Amino acid sequence: MVNTVADNSNNTVVIINTIGSRLLDQWIEHDNVTAVLYGSILGQESGNAIVDILYGDVNPSGRLIHTIAKNESDYNVGLCYTAQCNFTEGVYIDYRYFDAKNLTPRYPFGHGLSYTSFKTKAPNGNCTVGGTSGPWDVVGTVSARITNNGTHTGVGGFPAVPWVPQCSGSASCVARDISYWDVTAQEWLVAPGTYQVHVGASSRDLRLDGTFALRVKS
Repeated sequence: MVNTVADNSNNTVVIINTIGSRLLDQWIEHDNVTAVLYGSILGQESGNAIVDILYGDVNPSGRLIHTIAKNESDYNVGLCYTAQCNFTEGVYIDYRYFDAKNLTPRYPFGHGLSYTSFKTKAPNGNCTVGGTSGPWDVVGTVSARITNNGTHTGVGGFPAVPWVPQCSGSASCVARDISYWDVTAQEWLVAPGTYQVHVGASSRDLRLDGTFALRVKS
């Protein structure tokens, strides 16, 4: 259907409302497909939101939460149709698998375009030595200076922080961001060690990196 529309319209914008990733290679390189707006699961105001973005009233600021492959065979985990699914891929899920196998995705994890551009400066890191009483406590803070160079208000950072044109800001993470779930203790735990932090526009566009060390009380 997309190819049929594009064959008859020289300015075709494809809007995708779906759960999970979808292959786009059957039509993504069509000369008349000028833009793709990935909406994932939109709510009752989706129509108004799409119009605001297409007409430039709102700057699109979302990022892909998964990798979009060029071929279905590039994914290492297929659909599970049973009540009990046993996954064996370990930590090699999504972009980690693509990186480990040197696979080039169509669009990498974290990819997303907007009507503005950002400039990043070297991150600064510090940590709180000791344990943490909850997953939302700040044990390690890594802040990167991000400047909006464009003329539209943009969103960057994690969690999302709005930046107006020509202004800078910073974003940081909390313990939950570097925690893992311990099935025996039935709680989120933070592992001691040296953590490497990357700042970039996607998993394949890493522009800055830094490290911080974390010790947890025994």
